[in-house]
Amino acid sequence: MSIRDNVFYRFEPRSVRMVVPSDVVGVYQLAHYVNGKLNIGYVGRSDTSLQERLATHNLLYRFDYFWFHVERNVYEAFLAEARIWHELKDGQPLINKFHPAIPSGWSLRCPYCVALTQIRQFLQTKKSA
Repeated sequence: MSIRDNVFYRFEPRSVRMVVPSDVVGVYQLAHYVNGKLNIGYVGRSDTSLQERLATHNLLYRFDYFWFHVERNVYEAFLAEARIWHELKDGQPLINKFHPAIPSGWSLRCPYCVALTQIRQFLQTKKSA
């Protein structure tokens, strides 16, 4: 999922309630325009109600636009959030600098962190050889 191919909506409670289904889990991005360019400033998810999370978000009115994607379950929402966060963390001025939290009650490891660790270890062994 490329952020260029996605539709962003005005980040206001009314817009959120019009376009985001109720009682679904999913991921979202918050953005604003800077010098004519859309900049993502926050990546998040909701494990209970995506509509409620966005409509009452503490960053409401700090950002102009939002994008969302409904996921089938909490696990897929976490994976989507982690993937988007990893993709954007070095190229966008994200407010949320810390890695997305593991869903409550789950014992998961981020597959993107695991892959990065494995790549670093592989490169280190190649460098040592």
